[in-house]
Amino acid sequence: MTYAVEGDAEFKAERIALGDRMVSFAVTRNGAALGTIELSVPGLHNVYNALATVIACLEAGIAFEDIAEAIRSFRGAKRRFQVLGEVNDILVIDDYAHHPTEIQATISAAKATGKRIVAVFQPQRYSRTFFLLEQFSRAFSEADRVIITDIYSPAGEQQIEGVHSRKLVELIRQNSNPNTDYMATKEEVQAHLAETVRPGDLVITMGAGDIWKAADGLVQTLKTKHPV
Repeated sequence: MTYAVEGDAEFKAERIALGDRMVSFAVTRNGAALGTIELSVPGLHNVYNALATVIACLEAGIAFEDIAEAIRSFRGAKRRFQVLGEVNDILVIDDYAHHPTEIQATISAAKATGKRIVAVFQPQRYSRTFFLLEQFSRAFSEADRVIITDIYSPAGEQQIEGVHSRKLVELIRQNSNPNTDYMATKEEVQAHLAETVRPGDLVITMGAGDIWKAADGLVQTLKTKHPV
């Protein structure tokens, strides 16, 4: 069984509409229309995920209408484009993305909101950063601003000589986004963003470590500064 958004396949997602925190698309099977899927999480990668889900459910004998209703009610997984808060037209999102392709997909999904994207990435593991340094450096082109923190390393991992977030910042500036800065700690990131973000911004923290704490703290600070 095959599925796609372009080219020939048995199942296809067509008339894809990528919106602010949502996506919709029509499903066809061998050219015949099955119906429309509406999903409350954005991004083209989620079109692929949802289409695969539709196919699996159809094969299990579930009616398309029931599948569409279940997907419509899905609100996303924790730390997957998770909206932590929206204050004074500043949207704060956290995502588990810790691999270059995940980062690109997450920033692309954020870009669909039409907001100015401030992407904060906390690399995880010296080994992953070492092996994927080049790929990481090319993953941030769609962000308006990028902040890179120190590498989050689990206890016991050996540090690799020459592997540091400052090196990653240099390469990102060269290969994908000149508007990139290094900030060592999540506390520094939170304090800086609280003073610099403005209405219309989307702040997205990414990484498999504890960078989500900076996003959560930012929301609380913004709520204090801009009480309803």
